[in-house]
Amino acid sequence: MNSYTIIKLFLLLALVCVRLNAQDWGMYRYVHSSTNIRGHRSTDSKVVGRLTAGQKVKVDYLQDNWYAVFSVNEAQRSEKNALGYIYAPLLRPVPLDNSQKASSIAGGMKYKVVEKKDISYQGTPRMTYRVVIKTEVLPTESNLKETALGIWKNGNRGWKEFTIFIYLPDTDTQSVAYAIAEFRPSGLKEFKFNKWSLGGTKWEQKRE
Repeated sequence: MNSYTIIKLFLLLALVCVRLNAQDWGMYRYVHSSTNIRGHRSTDSKVVGRLTAGQKVKVDYLQDNWYAVFSVNEAQRSEKNALGYIYAPLLRPVPLDNSQKASSIAGGMKYKVVEKKDISYQGTPRMTYRVVIKTEVLPTESNLKETALGIWKNGNRGWKEFTIFIYLPDTDTQSVAYAIAEFRPSGLKEFKFNKWSLGGTKWEQKRE
């Protein structure tokens, strides 16, 4: 065995050791929706980064229901190397699957998430979604409630306040929503219609 081969083997062994060391502490977790990384363990602290839906991180140093989060390749266990902090219930042990992606089916209805916004305030984790229902007929209240419940169950139970603004096709998603679903950790708190929001749209006559 020549010296060049020995050097290659040594470098390979060192690389394996680094990878093993990177995995022997902390846990891997995933986010199921776009999630802010905070500078400190509080929703009042500065947003220092953001994870996209499905992204994987390493977590450790659980305190006050907040995890310090790290790059999956971080080898050294030191809180000073953390990317920041994320509220623990928003981190999942399993990756995002196809049923939880932005365009989904829930309660027999297809929908598309057009906006996700973290509007946490005063220590309260709060997320809002704006979704457009894919339909050619006016959906029933039961259809919309089931759809909203499916969205909440798919990775959003960790928010203390979670609101879904529901729109019909070809309506303004920055205007008043056709329906609004308000969730808390225990489930659906309030569901209401704004039927007058369909005025001047193709849905006005269908509502009548």
